[in-house]
Amino acid sequence: MRRTLGAPGAVLLAALAAAGRSDAPSGPTPVASVQVTAPTLAFAVGESVQATATTSDARAVKLTGRAVTGASLNVMVATVTPAGLVTGVSSGAVTIEAASEGKRASSR
Repeated sequence: MRRTLGAPGAVLLAALAAAGRSDAPSGPTPVASVQVTAPTLAFAVGESVQATATTSDARAVKLTGRAVTGASLNVMVATVTPAGLVTGVSSGAVTIEAASEGKRASSR
C-alpha cells in the first residue's frame, strides 16, 4: 500500500523555508567593551612603549580580528601609531584611547 503525505515537494519547500529562518543573530558578535593597556605611560622623550587593546563581547569573551584605532589625547606629550606604539614627545600627562565598533577605553 502506497501512502502520500502531501503534495510532491511540499515537505522540501517547508524544510527550505525553515532553514532560512534563524533566531540567532547574523554576522559577527558585536564588541561590547574595549580595554587598553600599556606597560607604562611614564617614559622619557623619544622613548616608546607598545600599547595593547583587547575587545570583548557582552559576556566578556575576548574577540579577535576586530579593527581598533588608537589615539593620544595630548599629541604634544605623546603620539600613537596605528600599530599602538606610543612615543613620548615632551614631558606631561597623556591619556591613550582605543576604540572599536563605537566602544572606547582609555589608559593614563
